[in-house]
Amino acid sequence: MSSALNFEEYIHRDVCSVSLWHIADRELLVKALAWIYARKPQHAERVLAALNPGKAHFPGKIFENAIAKLSIELHDLEEDLKSSNPDLVDKAEKIAEKRREQRDGLLFQNISWLAAKIRNRNILSSPPHVRLSDKGFDSTFIRVSDGDLKLTALFICEDKATIHPRKTIQSSVWPEFRSIENEDRDDEILESVSAILKNTLTIDPEEVFKDVMWNNIRGYRVSVTATKKDERKTNYAHLFEGYDEVVKKNVDHRTACVLPLDNIRLFLDGLANDTAAELYMMGTMECLTLSQGI
Repeated sequence: MSSALNFEEYIHRDVCSVSLWHIADRELLVKALAWIYARKPQHAERVLAALNPGKAHFPGKIFENAIAKLSIELHDLEEDLKSSNPDLVDKAEKIAEKRREQRDGLLFQNISWLAAKIRNRNILSSPPHVRLSDKGFDSTFIRVSDGDLKLTALFICEDKATIHPRKTIQSSVWPEFRSIENEDRDDEILESVSAILKNTLTIDPEEVFKDVMWNNIRGYRVSVTATKKDERKTNYAHLFEGYDEVVKKNVDHRTACVLPLDNIRLFLDGLANDTAAELYMMGTMECLTLSQGI
C-alpha cells in the first residue's frame, strides 16, 4: 500500500525522539489535503488508507472557500506594491508576507495532522483547523485504552512552517510548552480533549477523565519545516536542543518532527496550487453529479 509520507526516526540522546517526514506519494498527499480543506477529515483518512472516500455532500460554497484559503490575496495590494512611495511598498509587502505566513501555516498544520494519522492510525484527534489564524493548540491527539477506556496518552502539538526553525522554536514553541507545563492552560486541554471524546466515542467523557492526572500522560510534539542549511552532521536534532529543559519528563513525552525541503516556499506554493486544482476538480465533479440528479 502506498503512503503519502515516509518516516525516518531516531532518539536524539535523551532530548527527544526525532521524526523526519519524506514525501513518498505527492499525488496521494494532495488528494488527502483536498479532502481536509473541504472539511472532510474522515474522508481524507480513507483516502490515505487506499479506500474509496465514500459519499460526501458539500453545501454552499465549500470549494470556493477552501480554494481561497490556499491562495494569497494580493489584488487589494497591487497599487501599493507598484507605488513609487517606499513606505507604501514596505507596508504592502509586510501585509503580503503575513498572508503568506497564514496560508503556509494552515497548509503545514494539515500536513502535520495527516502525518500523525499515517504514523498512528488508531489515535483520536481534534479536527484540523479551518481558519487561517486559529488560536489554541495546533492539534491535540489522544489515546484511550480499549479495555477500561482510560485516557492513556495526550499530545499537544505546535506546527510551524518557517524558514528559521531554530529561532521560531525558541521564540514561539518553548514559551507555549512552558505555559502548559506550568498548568496555565489546563482548562484549554480539558476543552480540547472533551471535544475529541464527544466526537469520536459513545461513552460519557467523565468516565474517561476519572482519575486522570494530566502531568502523567501529557506529551508534546513540535513540527517544523527545514532546509539543507539547517542540517548538521546529517541530522536536524540540534534544532530541538533545550527540549528536555522545557519539558522535564521521560523522552517519550518529547517528540520533534521535521519536513526537510530544498526550498520551503517553492514547495508550499506548489502544494497549495496542486491542492487547489484538486479541489476545483472535485467541485466540478460535484456540480456534474448534481446536474445529473445522482
